[in-house]
Amino acid sequence: MIIYSVLFGLFTCTADLVLRSVFFYKKPIWELLFTDVPKCEIYSRLLIVAAFLIFGILMSRAIGKSRRLEETQKDMNDLLNAVSFIQCKFILDSDPHVTFDNLLKSLLSLTQSKYGFIGEVLYTSDHQPYLKSRAITNIAWDEQTRDFYEKNAPQGMEFHNLKTLFGSVLTTGQPVISNDPASDPRRGGLPKGHPPLHAFLGVPLLIGERLVGMVGIANRPGGYDQELIEFLRPFLTSCANIIEAFRIDQRRKAAEEEQQRLQSQLTQSQKMESIGQLAGGIAHDFNNLLTSILGYSELALIDLPEDHPLRETLGIIKGSAEKAAELTRKLLAFSRKQMLDMKVVNLNTVVEQMGKMLQRLITENIVLDFKTRSPVKNVMADPGQIEQVLMNLVINARDAMPAGGRLTIETADVRLDQSYAQRHQSVQPGPYVMMAVTDTGGGMSPEVQQKIFDPFFTTKEKGRGTGLGLSMVYGIVKQHTGY
Repeated sequence: MIIYSVLFGLFTCTADLVLRSVFFYKKPIWELLFTDVPKCEIYSRLLIVAAFLIFGILMSRAIGKSRRLEETQKDMNDLLNAVSFIQCKFILDSDPHVTFDNLLKSLLSLTQSKYGFIGEVLYTSDHQPYLKSRAITNIAWDEQTRDFYEKNAPQGMEFHNLKTLFGSVLTTGQPVISNDPASDPRRGGLPKGHPPLHAFLGVPLLIGERLVGMVGIANRPGGYDQELIEFLRPFLTSCANIIEAFRIDQRRKAAEEEQQRLQSQLTQSQKMESIGQLAGGIAHDFNNLLTSILGYSELALIDLPEDHPLRETLGIIKGSAEKAAELTRKLLAFSRKQMLDMKVVNLNTVVEQMGKMLQRLITENIVLDFKTRSPVKNVMADPGQIEQVLMNLVINARDAMPAGGRLTIETADVRLDQSYAQRHQSVQPGPYVMMAVTDTGGGMSPEVQQKIFDPFFTTKEKGRGTGLGLSMVYGIVKQHTGY
């Protein structure tokens, strides 16, 4: 405005020079004030000069207002373009990290801020709010903070300390403007090396009256005010809607994954049931044949003299038949068709009684750890079958640690609730006793996990197992109505 006033002042002086050629007196107007000339000429020239000055002031104000309107219009266009851009990116881009990063870039550009973050408000089990970042400026100032940022920023950093400027937004649900953070009583302090904070603005993101997130920006030249918050309303509304849409999308994906998992469980259960019926039928018929082979071979051995050349052949036949009978017994265990001798059993007692035998099963470079000190409830079970389960699991764990490691056997009382039962097919909620065998081996791939209970499936080398160990475990546990 001052520039325009000066320009119009110069224009007025120029106009006065023109007026000198029209009026009788040729002197400048400021000299006429001290000269004896007709007053009408002085007044006329003063009015003309004043008119030019007023015109210059009014024009400068009009031009200044027009420029402010143009700047406001440009800011609004930038805001609307930013809102449109982020909404399109959210619709078209499947990666939410990209969407939130674009949101933050637009916010920093619109407000001319140096730092900022966009966070989702979540709640702890005791209903305390905390912030999880969805996009945040990298303000790392040393190697340690740089590593921390690179490790945690992609999945989101969690901030639980609410005695801070942004914490005030979460606890009150109101915007926080602080143009002097160093002396603000709501400040929480900054770690050593943190870039200085000259100004801060925190704004809640609401869906109706529900707090879903917040944005925080800092170090804008000139600080922050309520007018800026009002200007950002459309952008902030879009941010809130995108966070809510992100939540809905997460819930949808979780529901789809849960449905797929339950379907996979059902398919696996049906497959195991079918395999069990098939294996049980074959094992039962095969067992009848083996009974005849074993019986007749034993009778033949009784009838033949000790030095008869066929005794060795019959011994081989009998030994092979006994091994085959053992396989059929395992298949019957898997198919849950064997007879159980149910008794009151305490799993701690079973583990303690088998301790020395299990120690002999493993190698010297494996540490066997028992966690059975806490008393557990008694259960109805076949002690021999439970021992078989434990032995098979220990052997499997031993073979998974050829270089040594730690093998832990643990028992505990547990309660399977309704939510657990809903996530697992055929599980009845209620009290159970858990027996767990864990090892420090390399683990199994998801593909192997899908097949570990299949009869004759094994990852071991040929000749190092029948592939029925875990199948037996599965069948025995199922026959005991366990999981």
